[in-house]
Amino acid sequence: MKPGDDLGQSEAKSQRNENEEGNVIQEISRLKTCKEGVYVQASTFGILEAIIEHLNSPGVNVPVSGCNLGPIEKKDVMKASAMLKRKEEYAAILAFNVRVMPEADVLASESGVKIVTADTVYKLVDSFNEHIKRSKELKKMQCAVDAVFPCTLKILPNRVYRKKDPFLCDVEVLEGVVKVLLLALLF
Repeated sequence: MKPGDDLGQSEAKSQRNENEEGNVIQEISRLKTCKEGVYVQASTFGILEAIIEHLNSPGVNVPVSGCNLGPIEKKDVMKASAMLKRKEEYAAILAFNVRVMPEADVLASESGVKIVTADTVYKLVDSFNEHIKRSKELKKMQCAVDAVFPCTLKILPNRVYRKKDPFLCDVEVLEGVVKVLLLALLF
């Protein structure tokens, strides 16, 4: 407060700011969210509302678990990191026209939360879809080592070399894929 300011005016201004902040929080709480989904951060309520509406549209269909206004801080990253235990690919913050605070950026990279930024809503959604695609490919590669890929084999006649354990013969692959596993065979 500066000298000459009226105490009543500054209290009224403070009251207005608190009321506006309360209205924004109330507006944010009415936005459609669910348990599993991405976290959305925007600079204004109108943009936030438009992004969430676009994400919930039938063609895009990206669920939203939470949202906030202003710069991305540690608390926002912590909220988004809850998805790491539920649905890992949704552990992301879609940020539009906001700053990422340095400590939030460090926490995001340490915890595995992806922060996606873009200058248009469409680029934001496209970047997130690329993130989802990469996550699924990575998961597929990680699981391929342990996965069993069935196949149908035909034992070729007159190509059986050993009938005792271990059985040794030539085969033809009729369906599927044969993967060679390196095992220590004991004879």
